[in-house]
Amino acid sequence: VASRVLYLHNKLWPTILAVFCILGIHSILISHRIAGPLYRFRMTFQDIIDGNLSRFIRIRKGDYLVQEQAKIEELVHLLRSKVISIKEAQSGIEKTLDEILKDPLLVREKDLKAQVAQLENYNSRLGQEIDYFQLPPDADDGE
Repeated sequence: VASRVLYLHNKLWPTILAVFCILGIHSILISHRIAGPLYRFRMTFQDIIDGNLSRFIRIRKGDYLVQEQAKIEELVHLLRSKVISIKEAQSGIEKTLDEILKDPLLVREKDLKAQVAQLENYNSRLGQEIDYFQLPPDADDGE
């Protein structure tokens, strides 16, 4: 009986140790497939908070959270398109203001002058809010 216990002891413990080592390595690899994308998501969220919409999330082949990455990319793309639209509208306001101010007949009217001043104020505030966001260099073409 003692020889049987010693035999099992010599064969069992190395096998158990090998299984635990393999499970540990496997756990590390799996956790990195999740932790890597989560880290990239956090960096992207921080960029959005900082007003930078130019970051693209790149995840490694074999990483998990691919569907979540696609949704975050969709969100950032939507934000980019909204900011581009706002920039175009702000540019239109600025152009219209310049045309109004160039016409000397319209500037003589007190009410119109006050409205133009108010419009300039709104335009300035809108421009400050828009300038908070950063877009990739090729984003102005509407893509």
